[in-house]
Amino acid sequence: MPKPPPNSPSKESGAVLVETAITIPVFLLLVAVVMELGVMFRDYTALRGTTIEAVRAAVIAGNDFDADFRILEVIEDVASPLPAGSIQRIVVFKADSWDSTVPTSCLTASQRTTTVRCNHYTDTTFNDVVDRFGCDDLTDLDQSWCPSDRVVIQSPANGGPPDYVGVHIEIERAAITGFVAQSQTLTSTKVLRVEPRDR
Repeated sequence: MPKPPPNSPSKESGAVLVETAITIPVFLLLVAVVMELGVMFRDYTALRGTTIEAVRAAVIAGNDFDADFRILEVIEDVASPLPAGSIQRIVVFKADSWDSTVPTSCLTASQRTTTVRCNHYTDTTFNDVVDRFGCDDLTDLDQSWCPSDRVVIQSPANGGPPDYVGVHIEIERAAITGFVAQSQTLTSTKVLRVEPRDR
């Protein structure tokens, strides 16, 4: 039986089959990675927006007794685009300037020292009532940095200027494909100065 010529249809179809077998898995992998990164970017954008709204609530609430309760209410309301149950940690902390990062000690537990003050919450705190806040009782959730201790006075002569307050939120999101990782931890921190209440 004679051999087919070099450019015969049977040889070309065999080459196409091999190329397709190599290309399809690579293409599907790229699609999965792009999809994963897109969803991760969407979650990070939602997290960033939630953090910004939370810190706005913090600067408006100032030294009101229920300041942290109101911050948590805003987070619960605004965080609906985030995956359910993904919030792992919320930290309300005293910052030194607008570009401060959350103190490392605040990421492990609530701390209160002469230099570090932060309140540590999780999404289970959303179920707590306002009576659990206000620093009236030693079991109140905002004991580590009482809202009443936050400086809202503008004048340095009277104890000002106002404090910087930061909000740090951390979420753990499950990967949808598992090609990049099984899960990712995303964090967002925002700091603003408390709105002054004196003239």
